Amino acid sequence: MVVRLNERAACAACGARFACTPTGQQSRHVTVPNQIGAKVGETVELTVRPRVSLLSVGLVFLLPVLLGMVGYFVVWGLCRAEKPAVLATMLGFALAFVVAWRVNRFLEMRQESPVRVRKVG
Repeated sequence: MVVRLNERAACAACGARFACTPTGQQSRHVTVPNQIGAKVGETVELTVRPRVSLLSVGLVFLLPVLLGMVGYFVVWGLCRAEKPAVLATMLGFALAFVVAWRVNRFLEMRQESPVRVRKVG
């Protein structure tokens, strides 16, 4: 089902609000499995499982930093040269994004949705 997410009051104070709605629209649309039999016009509540949220944060923010640092320090330790170490850092970042993309593809193929849907009212 396609769900329209309206901007909430909390969104106005969020520094990342433009990442959610980059086009400046007041709402956005997401597609989630209709496991509850919701009909057009019904109000539903979406929540992301906490474990999935933590995994997402780790994949998007922590993994690139960690792999970039590992690449830098390993190459720096081997050759003591700045340019190859910086290149290894960039390769670490790129590898992290490939890993995040693969994990996302894997999660999409699973039958279980990371988003919980429940009817409101």
